[in-house]
Amino acid sequence: VPSMINDAGGAKKFDPRTQETTLVHHIFGGYIRSQVKCMECRHESNTYESMLDICLHINHSSITDVRAAFDSFTAVEYL
Repeated sequence: VPSMINDAGGAKKFDPRTQETTLVHHIFGGYIRSQVKCMECRHESNTYESMLDICLHINHSSITDVRAAFDSFTAVEYL
């Protein structure tokens, strides 16, 4: 599939959804869901973003391993 994309003019000619059909996206790709919830009315808004990797911050003193970094990445935040 990547060679077909290059033959057709490169990845920039294709929308993001089409690019997500490549072998790399099938193996390593996924989606991150961001959710915002109103604390008053409980309405939820979800946004999904395509991703190939996750950047975990491990330089904080409370982050001792990859699991702790992932827990921090997925922690609930109150705005």
